[in-house]
Amino acid sequence: HPDYARAYLGLTIANARLGRLDDARGAVAELLRLDPQFTIADWARNRPYVEHAVMESLMADMRAAGLH
Repeated sequence: HPDYARAYLGLTIANARLGRLDDARGAVAELLRLDPQFTIADWARNRPYVEHAVMESLMADMRAAGLH
């Protein structure tokens, strides 16, 4: 589904973890094209991760790719 914005969030995180920041930034561009209002804070509000460290790690990957 090329218009599913959250798929690009997954690509952003995966590429950031692999150190492929150019690809991660490309995924961010698509994510923001599809969901211009996306923010890490809004995303984090509804995530039920029990481990705080998991949430922090995901958010760090998003920040490394240029999301705010």
